[in-house]
Amino acid sequence: KWLMSPEFAQQAAAVNGGSVAARVLCLDITRGLEQVHFHGVVHCDVKAANVFLTRPTEGGDSGGLRRAVLADFDLSLDQARRASFAVSVSASSAGGRGTPGPFSMAPEVARGEVPTKAADLFGLGGILVRALFSSSAE
Repeated sequence: KWLMSPEFAQQAAAVNGGSVAARVLCLDITRGLEQVHFHGVVHCDVKAANVFLTRPTEGGDSGGLRRAVLADFDLSLDQARRASFAVSVSASSAGGRGTPGPFSMAPEVARGEVPTKAADLFGLGGILVRALFSSSAE
């Protein structure tokens, strides 16, 4: 049922960046991240490569559209782990949790600061820009 997307932006562009299908995929990711944050977790690596897509289905509740799911929580931090991470970062002055890149890592995380929900939103913004406006974001 699931298809791992090596590059979500290419998959979204393949369904036409401005189309309803592309917007549904982006909404899926946004809602998923909202749930992650609701439960007090910071993903720490929101990027296109960490989005899974369903295979297109015929009929059913998705109406044949692909659906998107945010995955790869290896680097995620809950509130307790964020607090201990903050102590270790301040003690070592090293940081940079996540994948460096202009569309995925927030500047404050690249500077070694503790990842927050805002850093996840930065990565989400990169996904949305690349998925909806892929030709102009390259």
